[in-house]
Amino acid sequence: MPKLLIPAGIQARKRFGQHFLVRPSALRAIAERAGLDADTTVVEIGAGTGNLTRELSRRAGKVYALEFDRDLAEGLREELEGSNVEVIQADALHFDFASLKPERGAFKIVGNLPFNISVPLIFRLIEHPGLCPELLLMVQKEVADRITAAPGGKSYGVLAVLCQMLADTELVLRVPPSAFRPAPKVHSALVRFRRLDQTRHPVPDWEFFKQVVKAALGQRRKIIANALKGSPLLDLPPEIIVRALSQAGIDPIRRAQTLTLSEFAQLGSQLIEARIKNGTGNVHR
Repeated sequence: MPKLLIPAGIQARKRFGQHFLVRPSALRAIAERAGLDADTTVVEIGAGTGNLTRELSRRAGKVYALEFDRDLAEGLREELEGSNVEVIQADALHFDFASLKPERGAFKIVGNLPFNISVPLIFRLIEHPGLCPELLLMVQKEVADRITAAPGGKSYGVLAVLCQMLADTELVLRVPPSAFRPAPKVHSALVRFRRLDQTRHPVPDWEFFKQVVKAALGQRRKIIANALKGSPLLDLPPEIIVRALSQAGIDPIRRAQTLTLSEFAQLGSQLIEARIKNGTGNVHR
C-alpha cells in the first residue's frame, strides 16, 4: 500500500466538500505536470492541509495558497510563515483573482477543487481571458470526461462545448479514491486548460451563445429543432429557429450532441442575428 500523508488531528468537513489529497506520488505528479520553475507564480485553490502546497512551493518562485476553511488557513499560514507561500483565507468562487499579480514570468492556477463547486469555479476561471493562461485542476473523473469529450459521445454536452470553445483541454492524470482522505466514492482526474486568446470559433454574443448551447443540449433525446423550439431560454418563434438551422447548414432532425464546436458557433451566430432582426435582443460583447 503506497504511503499516505495523513494530517494529524484534521477532520474533513462535508459541508466544504473536502477530500484531502494525501498520496505523495500523486502530489509529486501534479506538481511535475504543472511545469513550474523559479519564475512561475502559482495560485493554488483549495490548499487544505498544505500537502500539495509544499510540493508546489519547492518548484515555484511564489505560491498564493487559497483556502476557504478558516482553521486550515490559519494553521497553514503559521506553519509556512517566512516561506515563498502566502496563505489567503478566501472563497474561490468570489475571490478577486485579478488582484494577484505574478512576481515575474508565467502565472498558473493549480488546484484540487471541492467537488461541490468544481463546475461553477471552472467557468469563473476560464471565462476571463486576462486572468491566467493555464490551469491544472483536479475534479471528479466524470466531470473530466465531460470537459474533454468529443462530439457524438455520451459525455459530450454543455460542459464540453463551452470549455472547449474557450480553452484547449486535456486529461493528464487519473487519481484513485485511495489517494484521498476521506476517500471519495468516485475516481478523480487532473485536467489541463490552456486558455485561448479568443473563442475557438467566432461568437458575437457569448452570453446568448451559452443559452443556445444549453437549450440545444438540455433535452438530449429530442432532435435539435424540437429541443430549440421547446426551450424557454431562447424565446424565438419556431420558424426563425428552423431558418437559422438551415442557414447554419444543420439538419433539423440531428441530435444536438452530434454537432461540432464550429456548427454550434454557426448556429449561435445565425440565432443571434435572427434575434436582433426579430427585435427580441441585442448583442452583448
